[in-house]
Amino acid sequence: MLDLILDRFDRHKYGIIGTLVLHTAVVFTMAIARLGTGPDPERSNEMRVDVLDAAQAEALLQAIETGTPVPPVHVTNAVSDLNAQLRAAQAVPTVSERTAERLENDLRALEQSEFERLAEERRAAGKEVVVPELDPSQWDKDRYLPKEQPPARVEGPATVSYDLKGRRPETLDVPAYLCTGSGRVVVRIAVDRSGAIRRTTLDKEATTVDEACMVEYAMAYAAEARFDRSATAPEEQIGTITFLFLPQ
Repeated sequence: MLDLILDRFDRHKYGIIGTLVLHTAVVFTMAIARLGTGPDPERSNEMRVDVLDAAQAEALLQAIETGTPVPPVHVTNAVSDLNAQLRAAQAVPTVSERTAERLENDLRALEQSEFERLAEERRAAGKEVVVPELDPSQWDKDRYLPKEQPPARVEGPATVSYDLKGRRPETLDVPAYLCTGSGRVVVRIAVDRSGAIRRTTLDKEATTVDEACMVEYAMAYAAEARFDRSATAPEEQIGTITFLFLPQ
């Protein structure tokens, strides 16, 4: 075991010796540097010795000899005073902090004055930007959406009503008929974008009359109806025209 250690030391002796020399040099340098610097002002202990003048010393000696009580003397704790002064110094902002704060305030004041100067120049040149006050009621979407028209009714010998969303009739005549009886005839219509009637069919479920005379009049007048144009309507918009025949 010892031979193994000696063998390794012999192989690495230069590295070991160099490491020891380097560590010794570092420790020596640090010791010299520490001796060269003075004590830390914050950690140094100060001993204050108060020296009495001749009169005070004579009075003190007489008081000791005669046994007279010595008047109390104000003793100051120097360490406490130094710590208090240190805390007070730390509480006061440094010169650099005060300078930075003053510069920041000056920059803000300069920026505000520059904005005011530019605004005054724009007003003098008539270029002042005036933000208009918007009327909230003008932005109501209901003012601009198309209003659904209620079915129109035409009074006469017969009452006519239609149901075609978003469209209004341009031609919708009230039939003059010679039929007897009364009732309701509902005609389903297909209207193109130009407003023309393309197709008419009888809505048998909604129709309440069986007389062919009334149905023929209703189908004929429904085919001759015409509605207004609409570019947004379907190519064939489905609706109804209702004829209510009154008794003669």
